[in-house]
Amino acid sequence: MKEKAIKEKIMMVLVLVAVSIASSLMLAGINDFSYDMIKMNKERKLKVAVLSALEIPLGNREPEKVFSSSIKRITTPEGPIYLSTDDRQKGVAFSAKGSGFWGPIIVMVGVDPETLTIKGVEILQQEETPGLGARIEEDRFRNQFKGKSMDTPIRMMIKGAKPGPNDVEAVAGATLSSKFMEEIINEKSKPFIEAVRRLDLD
Repeated sequence: MKEKAIKEKIMMVLVLVAVSIASSLMLAGINDFSYDMIKMNKERKLKVAVLSALEIPLGNREPEKVFSSSIKRITTPEGPIYLSTDDRQKGVAFSAKGSGFWGPIIVMVGVDPETLTIKGVEILQQEETPGLGARIEEDRFRNQFKGKSMDTPIRMMIKGAKPGPNDVEAVAGATLSSKFMEEIINEKSKPFIEAVRRLDLD
């Protein structure tokens, strides 16, 4: 009886080990299969963000084709800068990262290299509260940055306040997330703006 109980316990352990090994191999296989797809989607999202921040229309074309024909990637000590090679859509874009309420916020900023005014702002990553801070992704909020000068600090204002020339209306109920955006645009973008100033675009 004792031997039977021991054998049953050994069998249970062996079955558990076998299941664990099978599960690990299955998860490893899924990870390998999905890694390339995740990487591809991430790269595609970045390219779409660059094109959108620089106001380069996609139309019915693939983002990868438009990106390869319209954008030149320049390596700088601050990080990569994306330069539009289309004379009709002059601009440079860069991604700036800062703290958010629940995690990092990564923003793609497109600017006119001559006037240093913003052409567009796209959100690459954010983990803000859905329905509140996550609304920084909405067009209504992001489009307010267009035409604002990077030479003058951008300030968030509450709804109803009298706006200044470089003010942006904060997302209602998400003052902190709006302030995080303000810091990213004003402070985290500074090194990239200096890199843009150093570019020889002639």
